[in-house]
Amino acid sequence: MKNILLLSIVLSVGFCIIEDEAFIKKYSVVIHKRGTATQYPNKGDQVTVHYTGTLLDGKKFDSSKDRGQPFQFTLGRNQVITCWDEVVARLTVGDQVTVTCPSATAYGSRGAGAAIPPNSDIKFDIDMLKFRDQSVDL
Repeated sequence: MKNILLLSIVLSVGFCIIEDEAFIKKYSVVIHKRGTATQYPNKGDQVTVHYTGTLLDGKKFDSSKDRGQPFQFTLGRNQVITCWDEVVARLTVGDQVTVTCPSATAYGSRGAGAAIPPNSDIKFDIDMLKFRDQSVDL
């Protein structure tokens, strides 16, 4: 029984690593700081993040940090762009990453007002602050 449990844990970790490599490549994820790395949010969890969004030329279009107000949303409920739902689901409390969201997983051909032109890849610095009973000290 112990051998079966150990084998399933090893296989799970192996699949996560393979999946993470593809994921990191898809979104050009740069990990600046790893957090707790113990629990991940689930679909339906309320998550709290700080972020700064820029165009690829570095022009900032939005920042919760500048407003001094963290951003909250419910994961997996299409309240944010696809890139965010997919990236934030793989963050643990305390993670700090930079992610490049391809246009198809961001605002696509519609863009977002005057701030984000149509078909733009965009970049976000994201700090995972809180979900469920897990949080970082601000």
